Amino acid sequence: MAKKAKKKVVDDNEDDEKSESNAPRSTSYVGMLILSSIALIGAAAFLYLDHDELATAKKVDPPSVVLSEAGLNIPSAIPAPVGGAK
Repeated sequence: MAKKAKKKVVDDNEDDEKSESNAPRSTSYVGMLILSSIALIGAAAFLYLDHDELATAKKVDPPSVVLSEAGLNIPSAIPAPVGGAK
């Protein structure tokens, strides 16, 4: 014997509930994506501020180096030995 198909009564409210339950849920990956995006934007802002500060800073000339004829550094003054050793 063939089984009779049961008629299903469809209510409009049930369809709305099912469509809401099928919506994708926010997972921890979405939270990590948002957090990392905020961190990248903040890092870019700090990078810009640091670059702007360094661009307006007064440039200092590097110290001059005294070279001998052999090309070695010659200290201008030899410091005294520590501890009184001769």
